[in-house]
Parts: sequence; structure tokens; C-alpha cells
Amino acid sequence: MKRQRGGQQGNQNARKHGIYSFSLGPAEMDMFRQMMAQGNVEPQVAFLYVKLLNTLRHDLDNRRAIDEISRLFTNWYANKFHLYGDSYHTFRKFIDSYIDNFVQMRRQFNLQVSENEKKLPETNRGCFFADFDRLTHEK
Repeated sequence: MKRQRGGQQGNQNARKHGIYSFSLGPAEMDMFRQMMAQGNVEPQVAFLYVKLLNTLRHDLDNRRAIDEISRLFTNWYANKFHLYGDSYHTFRKFIDSYIDNFVQMRRQFNLQVSENEKKLPETNRGCFFADFDRLTHEK
């Protein structure tokens, strides 16, 4: 059978980070279920957070993917809480700085532990959602 021009069906050559994939792997699904069991977490936010953690786990320097996740978080909250104009841009700056701080923390964490012990502390997930809830409910 002769191959066709271009990418062959089913190849994943263009896949860089998987943030546009609507599916979660088994480990990601477990994390998603744990977050949903904690309560007070919107499914969309939990899904984006799991995608962010997965992106950071594979490539801390993938600025494009991190920026896209930041944009998606911002748009979701902006739509839910009707943020427009200056409010939207202020919130986007908050999200960007929060994720940048999270990336820096992850870098430091990666330097401090061996390869087989890499796991974010459980408390970081709670802080992330607590900050978002505090910010969005102060409106």
C-alpha cells in the first residue's frame, strides 16, 4: 500500500502538550476525581488545572501551552463572573503571575527531589482554588 503525502492517519507528530485534548489519561483522571471529591471546584477549572499540572510535569518551559491555559482560565472566569475591560485585564495579569509563581515553585521543587519522588504537595492544589475563590467572590 502506497503512503499518501503529508501526515499519516493517527500519527501524533504535531502533539506538543495535549492541552487541547478533551480526554484525560488514567493518572490525570484520578487527580480530577480527587479534586471533584473535595467539593467547591467547578469541573472546568479542575480539568484545566489537571492539564496545567500535566503540562508542567512534561515541560516547564512550554510557554505557549502555559499561556494558553492561562487564557482559558481567564476566559472561563471572565464569562462566569462577567469581567470585561480593565477587570478582565487585571484578572488576566493575576492569573499569569499566579501561574508564573506556580512554575517557579515547581522548578524549585524539581531541583529539591529526585526523579522518582516528584509529586506536588497536596496543599498546593488547595491554595490555588482558595485564591481563585477569594478573588472571584470579592467582586
